[in-house]
Amino acid sequence: MLVLNEEAAAPPALPGLAAEPLALASGASKFDLSLYFSEEDGELHGEAVFATDLYDRQTIARMTDALLELLTAAADAPDAPVGSLALLGDAEEQRVLHEWNDTAEAGADRPLHELVGERAARTPAAPAVDDGLRSLDYGGLWAAAGRLAGELTRLGVGPDSAVAVCVERSVLLPAALLGVLRSGGTYVPVDPEYPADRVEYMLSDSGARVLVVSGDAAARLRTPDGVRVVDLEALLATEGAAGPVGAPAPAALHPEHLAYAIYTSGSTGRPKGVMVPHRALANFARDMTRRLALAPGDTVAAVTTASFDIAVLELLVPLAAGAAVRVVDRETARDGVLLGRELHACAATVVQATPATWHQLMETGWRAPAVRALCGGEALPSALAERMRAALGTVWNVYGPTETTVWSTAHELSGPAGEGAVPIGSALANTRLYVLDERMRPVPVGVFGELFIAGDGVARGYHGRPALTADRFVPDPYTPGGRLYRTGDLVRRLPDGDLEYRGRADGQVKVRGHRIELGEIEAALAGHPLVLAAAVAVHGEGVDAVLAGYVTWRDAEGDLRALGDFLREELPEYMVPRVLSALERLPLTPNGKLDRRALPTPSATAATADRTPRVAPRDAVELRMARLWEEVLEVAPIGVRDDFFDLGGHSLKAFTLMGAVQREFGVELPLNLLFRRRTVELLCEALPEAAAAAARLLVPLAEGDPARPPLILVHPRGGDVVCYRDLVRGLAAAPAGDRRVLGLESVGYNTPDAPLERVEEMAERYLAAVREEVPSGPYLLAGWSFGGTVAFEMAARLEAAGETVAFLGLVDTAAPGPVPRADATAGDPDLLRYGIAAGLDAGEARGLDEDALLDALVRRGREDGSLPRGSASEALRRLLRVAEANGAASAAYRTEAVLDTDVHLWTVAEVHDELATPLVDPEPWRPRTGGALRHAVVPGNHHTVMDPPHADVVARALGGVLPL
Repeated sequence: MLVLNEEAAAPPALPGLAAEPLALASGASKFDLSLYFSEEDGELHGEAVFATDLYDRQTIARMTDALLELLTAAADAPDAPVGSLALLGDAEEQRVLHEWNDTAEAGADRPLHELVGERAARTPAAPAVDDGLRSLDYGGLWAAAGRLAGELTRLGVGPDSAVAVCVERSVLLPAALLGVLRSGGTYVPVDPEYPADRVEYMLSDSGARVLVVSGDAAARLRTPDGVRVVDLEALLATEGAAGPVGAPAPAALHPEHLAYAIYTSGSTGRPKGVMVPHRALANFARDMTRRLALAPGDTVAAVTTASFDIAVLELLVPLAAGAAVRVVDRETARDGVLLGRELHACAATVVQATPATWHQLMETGWRAPAVRALCGGEALPSALAERMRAALGTVWNVYGPTETTVWSTAHELSGPAGEGAVPIGSALANTRLYVLDERMRPVPVGVFGELFIAGDGVARGYHGRPALTADRFVPDPYTPGGRLYRTGDLVRRLPDGDLEYRGRADGQVKVRGHRIELGEIEAALAGHPLVLAAAVAVHGEGVDAVLAGYVTWRDAEGDLRALGDFLREELPEYMVPRVLSALERLPLTPNGKLDRRALPTPSATAATADRTPRVAPRDAVELRMARLWEEVLEVAPIGVRDDFFDLGGHSLKAFTLMGAVQREFGVELPLNLLFRRRTVELLCEALPEAAAAAARLLVPLAEGDPARPPLILVHPRGGDVVCYRDLVRGLAAAPAGDRRVLGLESVGYNTPDAPLERVEEMAERYLAAVREEVPSGPYLLAGWSFGGTVAFEMAARLEAAGETVAFLGLVDTAAPGPVPRADATAGDPDLLRYGIAAGLDAGEARGLDEDALLDALVRRGREDGSLPRGSASEALRRLLRVAEANGAASAAYRTEAVLDTDVHLWTVAEVHDELATPLVDPEPWRPRTGGALRHAVVPGNHHTVMDPPHADVVARALGGVLPL
C-alpha cells in the first residue's frame, strides 16, 4: 500500500504548552509492505512498514535505495519514459557488474588432451580408466588414443573436422574422445541408444566424414554416403598383426579451434549442435581440477552418457589431473541400489549426477562421507540438498548451459539448505554473470532478471545456424569486443553475490537433467500423419517432473500407443512424453494462444488415455501388485495390462515401486526389469522366477568363454559372495581373464531357509548345484577362509567320484584337523565380530547394545551394498544366523582326506588389530595333498585380504596359476 500526505497536519495550539508531532511506531504491519510519504518543509519524507515474516531490514533497505534512485532519475529527466530510468546507484552497479565478476585468471592455453599426454609420459603405469571388465593405465590409454588419432589423420581429419563417436560405455569411450582430440578433430558424441533417424540427422548436420563405433553400432546405424566408419575395437585388435601405427604429429591447434560439438534439443524440431572450443574446455578443466582438488589417487565415477555435456567432467577432466575414471555401465547408472554398490566397490572419491540420480542414491540410504559430490542439470530441491549434505563429504550445487561449457557457477553447501531455493553460486574462473532486464541493464540485488553469461566458457555458437547464433550469442555491452550468451533462465542476485535460480523464461524445460525444447517434441507429434495439432507440457517439479503430450486427431481417430512408438523412432527416450492424451481441442487463451496451464494433469490424462481395455486383477497376487502401482503412481483403478510408463511412471517412481514390491513380496527385482515387463501382469509373472533365483546357490559373478571351465568361488563364513567382487574384477585383467566365474552362496543367505550345519552337507548340496551348471570336469575351485574349507571338501568328493579337479585355491584357510582353529575374539558375539570386521570402531562397537549395533551395521551395509536381499535389518539378522552356523560347522569339521591335485595356498602377512585372527600355518596342508603345496604370502590381514588393494594382488597371483 502507498499513502501520500501532501501536507503534514499542524501541531495543535495549546495554551501554555509547546506541541510537536512525534512518529508513533505501532510494532505491527497491516499489509505485506506499506510506503508512507509526507511533505515537510518542501521535502518529501518516506517510511516503509513491512511484515518481518516476509522481508528483512536489509531487503527493505535495498528496495528503498532503488526507489530513491528511480525518483531521483525521474526528477532529473521528467520527460523520459519510466522504463528507461535507472534503479541502481553507482556503487551497486559497480558491485553487480564488476566486483562480483572479478574472476579473471591467466588463461588456460594448453589443450586438455596435451595434459593427459604429459600424465601418460610421467606415470604410464598409473591407473587411468576401467569399466569393471577391462582397465587401461595411462600408457595404454594414450597408446589407444594415438592409434585412433593416426587412423583419423590418415582419413583426412584435422582441426575443426567433425568426427562422430558412437561408442558404448567402456574403457574405449575416453580413448575414442582423446583419439579425436589428438587428431585435431572435433568429437561429436552420439548416444548408441538414439533413434536411427536422429543419428542420421546429426551425422549429416555436423558434416562428420568419419564415425567411430564399437560393438554392434555399425550394423545398427544408417550412415550417409561418404561417411567412413572406424570400428575402434577392430582397429586396436589389428595393431599387433599389422604393426603399431604411430600417433600423428600434434595438430597445430589454436584455442579457438573446436574440441567438441554437443547436440541439444531444438525448438524447430531438430537438435542443434553447440560448438565448444579448446579455450572453453581448458578453462573449465582447470577450474574444476582446482575446485575439486583432483589429483592422482582420486577415482571419478562416470555415470553420464557422453552425449550430455556434463560427461566431460567425468571422462576427460580427471585424466588431465592424473586421477582414475570408473566408467559405470548404463543399467547400473539407472538403478540407485546397483549404483550405490558400484560407487562403494570402486572407492569413488568424486561423483557428479543430476538430482534425479542423487534422489535414488539417498533413498537407498547410501552414505559416503569422503565423496566430493556435484549436483546439477536441474534445480536442486532443498530437502535433497540436506540429505546429501548429511550423507556425503563436500557437496556442490552447480549450474550451466551447454553453450557456456558444462558448468558456469558453483555453490558449496556449507550450511543448512533451509526451505528456500538452493543457490547456484558464483562464477567459475574467467566467467562473468549478468542479471539483466529486457533492456540489457543490470537489475538490483534481489530482483529477478534474465541471466547472461560471458567469458572464456562461451561457445562459438550453433553449427550451421547463423541466425539462431546471432539471437542467443549477443555483444557484451560491458566488455568491449566481448560476447554474451542469453540463457533464457530467470535468476536473482542474493546479498552475498550468489545467484538463485527461478526457472525458464521461454519454452525450454529441464526433465531429469536434460534440457528440452517443448517445441521439438510438439514438432515430432505434429509430424504424425493423423495428428492435427499437438502440445506438450511438464507436470510436477524436480525429480517428479513428467512430460505429457496432447494431440487432436484429423478426420480419423488415431492410436496413442502407435503414436508413442512413432515418437520413439524420432526422439531420444528422455524426450518421449510419459503420458499421451487425445483431446477434442487444445485449450486456448483469449488471444488465441495455447493455454498450457489448462492442459489436463497426467493423472487425469492417464485415466482417459486410449489404452487397451482395462483388465481387472484376476487373482490375489495381481490385486496386491495393482494396489502397489496405484499407491506409487497415484492413479486408480489400474488394469493388469496398463503400461507403467503410459500411466506417468518414470525411473524414480520405478525405483519406489521396486522397493514396495520387495517389501510386499519379499523378492528383489532389478530396476531394469520394469522396462521390459511394464504391466502388472508381466511383472507378476516374473515373481516366481525371481523367488527361485533368490534360492539359487550358484550365482554368476563374471561372464566369459563358455567353452572354458569356470572358476567356482565358495562363500566365506558370512555366507555371501559379494566379498569377491574386487577379486573378480582383478581376475578379468589376468592372462586367463576371459573366464566365467561362479559363486556359491550359503543356504539361508537370501531366503528364510535354515542354514546348513555341517561342512559335508554343504559340499554335497553345493556339488549338486554345480553339476546342474557344469555336468563334468575339469573343476576349478577356490575359497577364502571358511570358503576354502568347503572347497577342499568339495574337491575330495569330486575326486572320490572319479572327476578331475584341475585347480584348488585357498586364501588364508587353516587346514582341517583334530584341533579347531584358535580365535582371540571367540568370546565376542557374532554381531560384534561382524561389526568390527565391517570397519566399525572396535571400542565404540563394544559399547553399543545389540539394537544400536544392529542399526550401525544396517547403515554400513546400505552404504557398501554388502547386505543381501530383503529389508536391511532382517537381511543382517539372516547373515548373522548363517555366519553362526558356518562358524560352528567349521569348528566341528574333521577329515582325513588327501587330494591328488595340487593345493595353492595364499596366507596373509598381518594380524587384525582388534580381531587378532592368528596367522595360518601352511605346514598342516602338506599331508592333505599327494601333489604339491604351492604357498605364497600376500599383503593385508585375514579380514582385509579381499579389499583393495590386497584383492588385486591375490587376483594377479590366482590368475597367474589358473589353468589356461
